[in-house]
Amino acid sequence: MLKYLFCLISLTITVNAAFAQAKSDTLIYYAKDNNSIIDDKTKADYVVFILPQQKINNNKLYPVMAYYPNGVLKLSAMSKTQSANFELQGPYIAYFPNGKRKLVATVDKGVLVGDEIAYYPNGNLYSHIIHKQGQIILNECRDSTGTILAQNGNGIWLDFPLDFYSSSTTGPVKDGLRDGKWQLSGRKALYEKGRIAKILSDSTQLVDLNPKAGKNLVFENDYLPIEGTPVYTGGKLHEFIYKNLVYPEQDRKDSIGGQAFIGFSVEQDGTTSNFKIIKAPSATLGEEALRVAKLLTQFNPGIKKGKPVKSPFVLPIYFSLDSLLNQQDTTSAVNFSGIDEQPSFPGGLGSFAKFLEKAIRYPVKERENHVTGKVYTSFIVEKDGSLTNIHVVATPSIGLAEEALRVFGSSPKWVPAKVNGKLIRVKHSVPINFSLGVE
Repeated sequence: MLKYLFCLISLTITVNAAFAQAKSDTLIYYAKDNNSIIDDKTKADYVVFILPQQKINNNKLYPVMAYYPNGVLKLSAMSKTQSANFELQGPYIAYFPNGKRKLVATVDKGVLVGDEIAYYPNGNLYSHIIHKQGQIILNECRDSTGTILAQNGNGIWLDFPLDFYSSSTTGPVKDGLRDGKWQLSGRKALYEKGRIAKILSDSTQLVDLNPKAGKNLVFENDYLPIEGTPVYTGGKLHEFIYKNLVYPEQDRKDSIGGQAFIGFSVEQDGTTSNFKIIKAPSATLGEEALRVAKLLTQFNPGIKKGKPVKSPFVLPIYFSLDSLLNQQDTTSAVNFSGIDEQPSFPGGLGSFAKFLEKAIRYPVKERENHVTGKVYTSFIVEKDGSLTNIHVVATPSIGLAEEALRVFGSSPKWVPAKVNGKLIRVKHSVPINFSLGVE
């Protein structure tokens, strides 16, 4: 629930449609749940009214009112600006589509202060959080029936995301902070005074895949020696990126496309920082990729020797101008499992492995810095077997990504896919594993 309010406070809406300006100087716009503005009100998830400026407690503020399509109030707040990129200031109240209160809070200069009271869709109290001098104090939590789970900062806490659409993370709190074993998305974590101390296994025992080699492996204190890069936990990363990506108009007109790479850090607590454009086909494509990357805030941290560590992350974002990808006829590239013959490298997997072994040249910088891992690539296998739209989906570093692109760019033609005996274009994804044993 904290993430929900934070997203609204730091709201930056992507403008791709015109605003409506009423005669009374009230700004009106229609928006989707992902905060993009649209000009078709019949497809809007909500409508926002930013009213003329008023003087409230010696502050000149703009009242903000948002409504669901059914006419129910979605939020009531105040803004320091009369624009889509509004900055909240003062009391903030959000509502569920059924009209019941969702959240009551106060914002000062875009930052939560004081009490934050959240409710379940049935109207029962969910949580009471206190924001004090930059610290978040988990004070009280209840289940949907009203049973108290945590009180005065001690007990069990349920942390629901967004609008209670999915399951919660849960664990103990002590003196207002997470403390002890928490069940996170796909993992367990040990918190100490509000910060992740270690990532835990689901079991104290690992089953040996080769029982004849010896006894099962047991690790002390439930801690597994997990080694891994940060993992996005906010859903499907690819879908999130392209749901929020807006192709810059000038680049579209100038037919500029290609791969942009954004680098950032994933902190020990899973938050992100230190964003920068590593490489981009143009300045505006780089800025758009950077904007979308900054929307990513939900990660499981990188792990080293069983402990979360601050880790670098390279995010590739592909801007495609291939109009065929957006067509719905038989010439379009497809991506589904019901085809008769999947595309394949000539000679099969054995030949593909030999091709990679000969073609890959480990980047010098990555070798010197012991950078390893998988680069996930995506491309289209055309009807004649040639590879087009080659791009990187995920990578440990830009050097490994560029090498993967070079290797697939030098690939011989593949055996194309078939449906009902007819050749078709197919989207295909292949990971390349870079290890320091590969020359």
